[in-house]
Amino acid sequence: MKRKLLLSVSLLLGAYFAQAQFSNTNTASDTVKVQFKRGPSPTNDTTANGVASKFYESPTSGSSSYNGRFFPNITDASYKLRAICYPTDGQFNLSGDILSLKQSVTANGGAKFAVYSIAKATSVVKFSFTLDLSSFTGNNGNALTIAFGNAAGGSTLISSSSPFTSAQGDIFGAFRVIKSGSIVTQFRTADGTTQTNTNKYLIKPSASQTVEIFANTTANAVAYRYRPSDTADSTIAANTYNVYVDGVKHVENFPKVGATYAQSTINALSITLAGNNTVPAVTAETIKISDFKAIYLVSTLPVSLTSFSGKAEANGIRLSWKTASELNNDHFDVLRSTDGKMFNTLTSVSGNGTTNKVNTYSYLDNAPASGTNYYQLSQVDKDGTATKSATVAVDNTLSGQQAFRLNVNGNTLNASFDATTTGTATINITDLSGRSVFSTSLSVQKGANNINLTVPTLNSGVYVATLLQNGKSKSVKFVK
Repeated sequence: MKRKLLLSVSLLLGAYFAQAQFSNTNTASDTVKVQFKRGPSPTNDTTANGVASKFYESPTSGSSSYNGRFFPNITDASYKLRAICYPTDGQFNLSGDILSLKQSVTANGGAKFAVYSIAKATSVVKFSFTLDLSSFTGNNGNALTIAFGNAAGGSTLISSSSPFTSAQGDIFGAFRVIKSGSIVTQFRTADGTTQTNTNKYLIKPSASQTVEIFANTTANAVAYRYRPSDTADSTIAANTYNVYVDGVKHVENFPKVGATYAQSTINALSITLAGNNTVPAVTAETIKISDFKAIYLVSTLPVSLTSFSGKAEANGIRLSWKTASELNNDHFDVLRSTDGKMFNTLTSVSGNGTTNKVNTYSYLDNAPASGTNYYQLSQVDKDGTATKSATVAVDNTLSGQQAFRLNVNGNTLNASFDATTTGTATINITDLSGRSVFSTSLSVQKGANNINLTVPTLNSGVYVATLLQNGKSKSVKFVK
């Protein structure tokens, strides 16, 4: 199945960063937009109270804890939505495209919203949403926690559990807004055992604001332009995330939480409004969420190819290439051409699937044509999608060499050629599949050489004889 580009990435061979611009346009090809909308307000508004040990979910869940859909029905399996609150006076409300979470005043159980199993998830993502805290003061001692990661690593993001207590296998990053004297923002440290305050507290109570989270699970830094008008790149370091509030970035590069998160993608985010610490509270607080989008970084190549080169050696042309990361990489086809236009496949080299590690590959073309040989890589996904690399040209001409002539009569090989220097040369014979059937080294004199050699009996067919000297070669075809 052909992959859709969710946003464009410029991958340059040898570049340190994968440069990208996160688009803010809301189109299907750019963004996964989470739909809360029930219909024109107030006709189709809806409210649901918390239910002990139950949750609301769309699409319909087969779990025994499923208590109804609440959200609009999702039919395309792009993502799942869940709302969970065990205290029965906690509440969820949908008004148009605005989701409200209201905490309990009688119990200390939280109200949680989660979007998860996002189908187009990759290793680099931007989450964007409007967070309205006009009815939130933090005076009840409760915290508002935002956590994200991959639900395949555990259930913290989509259960009633607190996502801020310790490192969890499904949580890549977590930060929260809590009243500690004043309203502060805290984040979980890299070892997952504690939390620390940010230098500035950008998320404000009693106000509506836009929150943007840029997260990178790869082992390489990713550069991006926050605004199209920016003249310099911003950077998400490896295994970190950046947070912006109303266009202002926290100075911290927040760390991945703990070593237990081992997922290669981020496909889930939850927002939890904790229950009251001062039970019973006089007034329940409410937060509102709207305009939720997930924008995933997907390269034009499913493989980050950082180098591809070729070099003439004594036994042929050695091709070498390196990848910084791979996504669903099945294999590489190695292609060759003598004119730079018409390419034929020489061989296939297995890929490494999905990995964020550096991988090095090599292939020896032991029967190159004389003169310039042109090579390409065709990287093939597990779904069959193929993407070609740039072309590499390798000069393989024996400088000053006259025509290489050769014939095989019975078990005798007769050859004539001019050598550029006195020394050692190699003659190699391969069949058309590239399999070597005869190879020998011989001493040659500068200038004209005529040789006779005994060779094994060859089956009838077409063969390629290659003369190699000083890293240069000359090839001829002959029929036996």
